[in-house]
Amino acid sequence: MNKELRKFGFSLGLGLNILGCIMFYRHKEHFAWFSSIGSVTIILAILCPVALATLKKILDKLIFIIGWLTSIISLLTTFYLIFTPIAILFRFFGKDLLNKKIDKKAASYWIKRKATVFSEKSYEQMG
Repeated sequence: MNKELRKFGFSLGLGLNILGCIMFYRHKEHFAWFSSIGSVTIILAILCPVALATLKKILDKLIFIIGWLTSIISLLTTFYLIFTPIAILFRFFGKDLLNKKIDKKAASYWIKRKATVFSEKSYEQMG
């Protein structure tokens, strides 16, 4: 657990220090906050990594929530912007790709395939 917390502390501290350097380069006033918090995090990772456990738990939960929201939003966007218009166009033009229309005159819905002879060449191309 200490090794994982130490890696977390180094990563977080390095990231915050990099953000502080970018802000310093862009002449932002609050670069000192990021750099100092990043430096304290690195020092804690070296001396007492257990002190970072609660911060790691909080950030893990926050990242999980953000990931869940992002996946829901991306799936909904994909569904309503891609699949729904395609389905509306198929219905408008009368396409039935899955053959779901009921034909009362049909004796069976079985789709017959051509009978093929087994060949070693086709068997080798399967994998």
